[in-house]
Amino acid sequence: MRKDPTRAEREFATAALVELRAALALREKLLSPGSPAPAETIELIGRAELAHGDIPAARLSLERALQIRQAALPPTCLEVARSLRWLGEARLAADEATEAADLLGRATISLAAGGAEAPELSGARFALARALAGAGQAATAVKTAREARLILQALGTAWQRETAEIDTWLASHPG
Repeated sequence: MRKDPTRAEREFATAALVELRAALALREKLLSPGSPAPAETIELIGRAELAHGDIPAARLSLERALQIRQAALPPTCLEVARSLRWLGEARLAADEATEAADLLGRATISLAAGGAEAPELSGARFALARALAGAGQAATAVKTAREARLILQALGTAWQRETAEIDTWLASHPG
């Protein structure tokens, strides 16, 4: 289930998009063709579009970021994994759970293998859990959400809000 962005989140995303698009234009002007560097800004644009609730635009931006990174970087690179994660989040927001689960599954494997920081890995696993639930794989979804929660729990109280979000989801998805 996708929560709609708040008014403040939409306003922030709108302001961020203006700045990010200006930064992208400058990066593309200064960098050589084929450089993976613009993918970072394009991914941020996609994430802001997703926060703004513009799922079709987010999907296009995130697909473009992934294409750039896949063309320039090894498939196991953390940057590729991050692009997979955020494109998976966009597919999940578009109610394309099966496709999201595939992308997020690949992302979590690469993030774990690449040594991603615990909160990032937990976020990807929780997104995967939601996608799996939407794809009809309830037992695996609950197991994956519990794994995401354990990752955050090991970090202490700094991630209470995220842990509470997982707890709320788990309460509504008994497994």
